[in-house]
Amino acid sequence: LSTLIHIDTNKADEFVSKLSGIYRYVLNHQDADMVAVEKELAFAEDFADLQAIRFNQNFTLTIQKFEGSENTMIIPLSLQLLLENVFKHNIISQNKKVHISISFEDKYLVVSNNKTMTKEVKTSHAVGLSNIMNRYAVVSDQQCVVEDTNDYFTVKIPLVHVD
Repeated sequence: LSTLIHIDTNKADEFVSKLSGIYRYVLNHQDADMVAVEKELAFAEDFADLQAIRFNQNFTLTIQKFEGSENTMIIPLSLQLLLENVFKHNIISQNKKVHISISFEDKYLVVSNNKTMTKEVKTSHAVGLSNIMNRYAVVSDQQCVVEDTNDYFTVKIPLVHVD
């Protein structure tokens, strides 16, 4: 941020505005059991905007329009964790662009990305992913689904309907 202030003050202003919105969202939802899908998607978009500055726009995020009701919920900050995993486990550069999609399939929210990992695989203990899976086991009869192929990594998290 300090470098950005000297290079592009307008972009720095936008960055601070998005960062404060993200911080406010985290503070307001960190203790909540569930949050509306629409709110979490907006948060994920803001989080990705900050990462786009960090990674020089070398990834794309496509979010399918949510057609469900306002009573459709997911666990707060689960999308942030899944997006952080994409950035942690992939090389993102002008030569290795990452494409992330957030979509809906049956009763799941689906986060998928192409893999641009190095041959030198980073050690992962999958603590964040395990945490999400355990939290969903408490609030839903459906389990999270993880699909890891040679080319793509996909996580499906259950959509929870609250009356």
